[in-house]
Amino acid sequence: MCQVLPSWLGTRATQRRTLARMQEPLTTRARVHGFFRDHWLAWELGMGALAIVYVALPFLAETGTVVSGVDLGALEAALTAFFLLEFFIRLWASPDRLTHLGHHWIDAVALIPVLRGIRIARLLRLGRLVRTFAGVQRASTTIDRLAPYQTTFNLVIAWFTIMVVGALTFYSAEKAVNPDVNQVTDAFWWSINTITVGSTEVTAVTEEGRIATAVLLVLGVALFAAITASLIALIGGERENQHVRSRLRLLIELRDQGQLAPEAFEAEVDRLSLERPGSRFAELDD
Repeated sequence: MCQVLPSWLGTRATQRRTLARMQEPLTTRARVHGFFRDHWLAWELGMGALAIVYVALPFLAETGTVVSGVDLGALEAALTAFFLLEFFIRLWASPDRLTHLGHHWIDAVALIPVLRGIRIARLLRLGRLVRTFAGVQRASTTIDRLAPYQTTFNLVIAWFTIMVVGALTFYSAEKAVNPDVNQVTDAFWWSINTITVGSTEVTAVTEEGRIATAVLLVLGVALFAAITASLIALIGGERENQHVRSRLRLLIELRDQGQLAPEAFEAEVDRLSLERPGSRFAELDD
Protein backbone atom coordinates (compact mmCIF):
# COMPACT_ATOMS: atom_id res chain seq x y z
CA MET A 1 0.00 0.00 0.00
CA CYS A 2 1.39 3.38 -1.02
CA GLN A 3 2.17 5.72 1.85
CA VAL A 4 0.75 9.24 1.42
CA LEU A 5 2.73 12.18 2.74
CA PRO A 6 1.29 15.58 3.68
CA SER A 7 0.68 17.94 0.76
CA TRP A 8 2.95 20.60 2.29
CA LEU A 9 5.95 18.40 1.44
CA GLY A 10 5.59 19.42 -2.22
CA THR A 11 4.71 17.72 -5.46
CA ARG A 12 4.22 13.96 -5.76
CA ALA A 13 7.70 13.57 -7.24
CA THR A 14 9.20 15.46 -4.29
CA GLN A 15 7.13 13.35 -1.90
CA ARG A 16 8.38 10.13 -3.53
CA ARG A 17 12.01 11.28 -3.16
CA THR A 18 11.39 12.28 0.46
CA LEU A 19 9.73 8.91 1.20
CA ALA A 20 12.61 7.07 -0.47
CA ARG A 21 15.13 8.94 1.69
CA MET A 22 13.08 8.16 4.80
CA GLN A 23 13.17 4.45 3.95
CA GLU A 24 16.91 4.37 3.23
CA PRO A 25 19.18 3.02 6.00
CA LEU A 26 20.81 5.76 8.06
CA THR A 27 24.30 6.72 6.97
CA THR A 28 27.07 7.72 9.36
CA ARG A 29 26.52 11.36 8.43
CA ALA A 30 22.80 11.08 9.21
CA ARG A 31 23.51 9.41 12.55
CA VAL A 32 25.99 12.13 13.55
CA HIS A 33 23.58 14.86 12.46
CA GLY A 34 20.79 13.14 14.39
CA PHE A 35 22.96 13.03 17.51
CA PHE A 36 23.56 16.79 17.42
CA ARG A 37 19.87 17.42 16.68
CA ASP A 38 18.59 15.19 19.49
CA HIS A 39 21.06 16.44 22.11
CA TRP A 40 21.28 20.08 21.03
CA LEU A 41 20.40 21.53 24.44
CA ALA A 42 23.08 19.73 26.47
CA TRP A 43 25.59 20.19 23.65
CA GLU A 44 25.00 23.94 23.28
CA LEU A 45 25.24 24.56 27.02
CA GLY A 46 28.37 22.43 27.31
CA MET A 47 30.04 24.17 24.37
CA GLY A 48 29.02 27.51 25.85
CA ALA A 49 30.78 26.69 29.12
CA LEU A 50 33.93 25.66 27.22
CA ALA A 51 33.74 28.87 25.17
CA ILE A 52 33.85 30.95 28.36
CA VAL A 53 37.02 29.10 29.43
CA TYR A 54 38.46 29.50 25.91
CA VAL A 55 37.91 33.27 25.93
CA ALA A 56 39.25 33.65 29.48
CA LEU A 57 42.55 31.83 28.85
CA PRO A 58 44.40 34.68 27.04
CA PHE A 59 43.41 37.12 29.81
CA LEU A 60 44.68 34.71 32.46
CA ALA A 61 47.96 34.19 30.60
CA GLU A 62 48.56 37.90 30.09
CA THR A 63 47.95 38.75 33.75
CA GLY A 64 50.36 36.02 34.84
CA THR A 65 47.66 34.03 36.61
CA VAL A 66 48.87 30.57 37.64
CA VAL A 67 46.37 27.74 37.97
CA SER A 68 47.82 24.92 40.03
CA GLY A 69 48.53 21.82 37.94
CA VAL A 70 47.19 23.38 34.71
CA ASP A 71 49.29 24.32 31.69
CA LEU A 72 47.25 27.21 30.24
CA GLY A 73 49.02 27.03 26.89
CA ALA A 74 48.32 23.31 26.51
CA LEU A 75 44.70 23.79 27.60
CA GLU A 76 44.27 26.58 25.04
CA ALA A 77 45.70 24.39 22.27
CA ALA A 78 43.48 21.45 23.30
CA LEU A 79 40.34 23.61 23.30
CA THR A 80 41.24 25.10 19.92
CA ALA A 81 41.68 21.58 18.48
CA PHE A 82 38.38 20.46 20.03
CA PHE A 83 36.46 23.44 18.63
CA LEU A 84 38.00 22.86 15.20
CA LEU A 85 37.05 19.18 15.29
CA GLU A 86 33.50 19.97 16.42
CA PHE A 87 33.07 22.64 13.73
CA PHE A 88 34.21 20.42 10.86
CA ILE A 89 32.29 17.34 12.09
CA ARG A 90 29.06 19.33 12.24
CA LEU A 91 29.77 20.85 8.84
CA TRP A 92 30.44 17.39 7.37
CA ALA A 93 27.31 15.88 8.94
CA SER A 94 24.97 18.71 7.98
CA PRO A 95 22.46 17.89 5.18
CA ASP A 96 22.89 21.45 3.86
CA ARG A 97 26.49 22.48 4.41
CA LEU A 98 26.17 25.91 2.81
CA THR A 99 23.27 26.86 5.08
CA HIS A 100 25.08 25.46 8.11
CA LEU A 101 28.18 27.50 7.27
CA GLY A 102 26.03 30.60 6.87
CA HIS A 103 24.52 30.07 10.32
CA HIS A 104 27.84 29.27 12.04
CA TRP A 105 30.32 31.53 10.27
CA ILE A 106 31.13 33.29 13.54
CA ASP A 107 32.42 29.97 14.93
CA ALA A 108 34.86 29.74 12.03
CA VAL A 109 36.06 33.33 12.53
CA ALA A 110 36.53 32.75 16.27
CA LEU A 111 38.85 29.81 15.53
CA ILE A 112 41.49 31.96 13.81
CA PRO A 113 44.71 31.37 15.77
CA VAL A 114 45.40 34.03 18.38
CA LEU A 115 48.70 35.87 18.05
CA ARG A 116 49.63 37.63 21.24
CA GLY A 117 51.00 40.70 19.50
CA ILE A 118 48.04 41.31 17.19
CA ARG A 119 45.08 42.88 19.00
CA ILE A 120 42.53 42.45 16.20
CA ALA A 121 43.23 38.69 15.98
CA ARG A 122 42.64 38.35 19.71
CA LEU A 123 39.34 40.21 19.41
CA LEU A 124 37.99 37.63 16.94
CA ARG A 125 38.02 34.99 19.66
CA LEU A 126 35.33 36.91 21.51
CA GLY A 127 32.90 35.72 18.83
CA ARG A 128 32.76 32.46 20.79
CA LEU A 129 30.80 34.26 23.49
CA VAL A 130 28.05 35.03 20.99
CA ARG A 131 27.43 31.29 20.61
CA THR A 132 27.39 30.93 24.40
CA PHE A 133 24.66 33.50 24.88
CA ALA A 134 22.78 32.23 21.81
CA GLY A 135 22.77 28.78 23.41
CA VAL A 136 21.33 30.23 26.62
CA GLN A 137 18.62 31.98 24.59
CA ARG A 138 17.73 28.77 22.74
CA ALA A 139 17.66 26.83 26.00
CA SER A 140 15.22 29.37 27.44
CA THR A 141 12.69 28.52 24.72
CA THR A 142 12.28 25.05 26.27
CA ILE A 143 11.02 26.52 29.56
CA ASP A 144 7.26 26.95 29.34
CA ARG A 145 7.09 29.39 32.24
CA LEU A 146 9.33 31.80 30.32
CA ALA A 147 7.08 31.81 27.23
CA PRO A 148 5.12 34.98 28.17
CA TYR A 149 8.40 36.79 28.84
CA GLN A 150 10.43 35.39 25.94
CA THR A 151 10.72 38.69 24.06
CA THR A 152 11.98 40.51 27.14
CA PHE A 153 14.36 37.65 27.96
CA ASN A 154 15.77 37.69 24.41
CA LEU A 155 16.35 41.43 24.63
CA VAL A 156 18.14 41.04 27.98
CA ILE A 157 20.36 38.26 26.59
CA ALA A 158 21.24 40.38 23.54
CA TRP A 159 21.96 43.41 25.76
CA PHE A 160 24.12 41.37 28.15
CA THR A 161 26.00 39.80 25.22
CA ILE A 162 26.82 43.21 23.75
CA MET A 163 27.87 44.52 27.16
CA VAL A 164 30.24 41.60 27.91
CA VAL A 165 31.74 41.37 24.41
CA GLY A 166 32.08 45.15 24.28
CA ALA A 167 33.86 45.27 27.65
CA LEU A 168 36.31 42.51 26.75
CA THR A 169 36.94 44.08 23.34
CA PHE A 170 37.63 47.44 24.96
CA TYR A 171 39.94 45.86 27.53
CA SER A 172 41.90 43.92 24.90
CA ALA A 173 42.35 47.04 22.79
CA GLU A 174 43.02 49.62 25.51
CA LYS A 175 44.76 47.94 28.44
CA ALA A 176 48.32 48.42 27.20
CA VAL A 177 47.94 52.00 25.97
CA ASN A 178 45.15 53.63 27.99
CA PRO A 179 46.13 54.79 31.51
CA ASP A 180 42.46 54.61 32.60
CA VAL A 181 42.18 50.89 31.76
CA ASN A 182 44.34 48.79 34.06
CA GLN A 183 42.01 45.93 34.97
CA VAL A 184 39.16 44.13 33.25
CA THR A 185 36.80 45.63 35.84
CA ASP A 186 37.67 49.09 34.47
CA ALA A 187 36.43 47.94 31.05
CA PHE A 188 33.22 46.52 32.51
CA TRP A 189 32.57 49.78 34.36
CA TRP A 190 33.11 51.64 31.07
CA SER A 191 30.76 49.23 29.28
CA ILE A 192 27.96 49.52 31.86
CA ASN A 193 28.13 53.33 31.82
CA THR A 194 28.24 53.51 28.05
CA ILE A 195 25.36 51.09 27.54
CA THR A 196 23.06 52.69 30.12
CA VAL A 197 23.72 56.45 30.24
CA GLY A 198 25.65 56.78 26.98
CA SER A 199 28.71 58.48 28.47
CA THR A 200 31.73 57.66 30.60
CA GLU A 201 34.88 59.31 31.94
CA VAL A 202 37.06 56.71 30.19
CA THR A 203 37.83 57.64 26.56
CA ALA A 204 39.12 55.23 23.92
CA VAL A 205 42.56 55.95 22.46
CA THR A 206 42.77 53.09 19.93
CA GLU A 207 40.78 52.52 16.74
CA GLU A 208 39.41 49.22 18.08
CA GLY A 209 38.33 50.96 21.28
CA ARG A 210 36.53 53.70 19.35
CA ILE A 211 34.74 51.10 17.23
CA ALA A 212 33.66 49.23 20.38
CA THR A 213 32.36 52.51 21.83
CA ALA A 214 30.37 53.30 18.69
CA VAL A 215 28.82 49.81 18.53
CA LEU A 216 27.97 49.90 22.22
CA LEU A 217 26.37 53.35 21.94
CA VAL A 218 24.22 52.43 18.94
CA LEU A 219 23.17 48.87 19.84
CA GLY A 220 23.46 48.93 23.62
CA VAL A 221 21.48 52.10 24.26
CA ALA A 222 18.79 51.03 21.75
CA LEU A 223 18.46 47.61 23.39
CA PHE A 224 18.35 49.17 26.85
CA ALA A 225 15.46 51.39 25.72
CA ALA A 226 13.71 48.36 24.18
CA ILE A 227 14.10 46.39 27.43
CA THR A 228 12.63 49.29 29.42
CA ALA A 229 9.64 49.50 27.04
CA SER A 230 9.17 45.72 27.18
CA LEU A 231 9.19 45.71 30.99
CA ILE A 232 6.61 48.51 31.08
CA ALA A 233 4.42 46.52 28.68
CA LEU A 234 4.82 43.40 30.83
CA ILE A 235 3.79 45.25 33.99
CA GLY A 236 0.78 46.73 32.20
CA GLY A 237 -0.13 43.33 30.78
CA GLU A 238 0.10 41.69 34.20
CA ARG A 239 -2.24 44.30 35.66
CA GLU A 240 -4.69 43.62 32.83
CA ASN A 241 -4.47 39.89 33.51
CA GLN A 242 -5.23 40.48 37.18
CA HIS A 243 -8.28 42.52 36.19
CA VAL A 244 -9.45 39.79 33.79
CA ARG A 245 -8.80 37.13 36.46
CA SER A 246 -10.95 38.98 38.97
CA ARG A 247 -13.81 39.40 36.49
CA LEU A 248 -13.62 35.77 35.45
CA ARG A 249 -13.73 34.53 39.04
CA LEU A 250 -16.77 36.72 39.69
CA LEU A 251 -18.51 35.25 36.63
CA ILE A 252 -17.70 31.72 37.79
CA GLU A 253 -19.10 32.51 41.24
CA LEU A 254 -22.32 33.87 39.76
CA ARG A 255 -22.65 30.86 37.49
CA ASP A 256 -22.06 28.38 40.31
CA GLN A 257 -24.63 30.16 42.48
CA GLY A 258 -27.20 29.98 39.69
CA GLN A 259 -27.37 33.75 39.29
CA LEU A 260 -25.92 33.59 35.78
CA ALA A 261 -27.22 31.30 33.04
CA PRO A 262 -24.63 29.13 31.19
CA GLU A 263 -25.39 30.97 27.93
CA ALA A 264 -24.84 34.35 29.58
CA PHE A 265 -21.64 33.05 31.18
CA GLU A 266 -20.26 31.94 27.81
CA ALA A 267 -21.20 35.29 26.28
CA GLU A 268 -19.38 37.17 29.03
CA VAL A 269 -16.28 34.99 28.65
CA ASP A 270 -16.32 35.61 24.89
CA ARG A 271 -16.53 39.34 25.54
CA LEU A 272 -13.56 39.11 27.92
CA SER A 273 -11.53 37.26 25.29
CA LEU A 274 -12.28 40.03 22.78
CA GLU A 275 -11.27 42.73 25.25
CA ARG A 276 -8.05 40.90 26.16
CA PRO A 277 -6.94 38.85 23.12
CA GLY A 278 -4.22 36.32 23.90
CA SER A 279 -5.25 35.88 27.54
CA ARG A 280 -4.78 32.28 28.70
CA PHE A 281 -8.22 31.62 30.24
CA ALA A 282 -7.25 28.06 31.10
CA GLU A 283 -4.63 29.48 33.47
CA LEU A 284 -6.87 32.25 34.75
CA ASP A 285 -9.64 29.82 35.60
CA ASP A 286 -7.95 28.34 38.68
